[in-house]
Amino acid sequence: MNLEFGGAFCASKAGKYMPCLPQTKGAVNIMCPCRLGLICMSKDLMCFRRCHWI
Repeated sequence: MNLEFGGAFCASKAGKYMPCLPQTKGAVNIMCPCRLGLICMSKDLMCFRRCHWI
């Protein structure tokens, strides 16, 4: 996995879904570091990983 450009993480924003931002090196969870209470889904054509409320 390319840590420079791989994966995505979720940014805080109002609403059910949270937008994905580019992954950075040194992230704690390179797969999907979602906030507590969120899970990751891969249904967005613009972003491979997006979090939603569980």
